[in-house]
Amino acid sequence: MEEANNPKGAIRKGDLKEYYWLKKISVSGNFIRICIYNDYDGKLALDADFPLANFSDTTLNDIRIFEPCYLVLYNGHIVEPSKIYDGYLK
Repeated sequence: MEEANNPKGAIRKGDLKEYYWLKKISVSGNFIRICIYNDYDGKLALDADFPLANFSDTTLNDIRIFEPCYLVLYNGHIVEPSKIYDGYLK
């Protein structure tokens, strides 16, 4: 079953209080660009580059949750955006 607000190619991440759709846009140098969409209405919450230093690979599998405005990885690291392009959280 596909969610109505699921951007194509995005994965859903969250916890009991809030969910977001995360979509990898590109990997360039030491950064991964991710668009993050609100689960409720599908609006773009954040389009940003995140440093890859604490990721084990370039997939989104390392990400446990998105807490506005940072990522929490399964390895316990918190990753803040290095460059923000767009979104209502910028």
